[in-house]
Amino acid sequence: FRLLKTDFFLRMDADLQDDVNDLEKIMKKLIDGKDFVIGLRESRQHNLILIFITKVYDILIKFFFKFESKSMSSSMLGVHKNFISNLTLRNNDHRFLPLIFTKRGASISTVSVNHSRRIRGKSKYRISTKLFFGVFELIRFLYRLYKGVY
Repeated sequence: FRLLKTDFFLRMDADLQDDVNDLEKIMKKLIDGKDFVIGLRESRQHNLILIFITKVYDILIKFFFKFESKSMSSSMLGVHKNFISNLTLRNNDHRFLPLIFTKRGASISTVSVNHSRRIRGKSKYRISTKLFFGVFELIRFLYRLYKGVY
């Protein structure tokens, strides 16, 4: 983040499940003045267990944080540089960027994005990892959020 030379930061997975053409939709909203734009995968191409886990997670986040978006689980997002300045991430903090940005005052906007099945490679964050370690990651993140790390 410290090396960012533009006004916006864009993120997407490199596994070819996200459509690079959708970055244009995100950029358009950022240029129009939105602080933070998250891509919503309306036709998500993951297995049902992963989709279920994500829905439960999103419900918990909405309940505890009054998060405005349908989902904070998308890997495709864009944000104005003001919300990432002096931001230091640890471990898997990148999974909580939407919460960090909203904590820093960013307003949320969404766009529908395409999602495809994984053609190559394997996820480094498997379902079993999400089930067993996801709760601990969330607790660690919440502690750090409470302590004002972000």
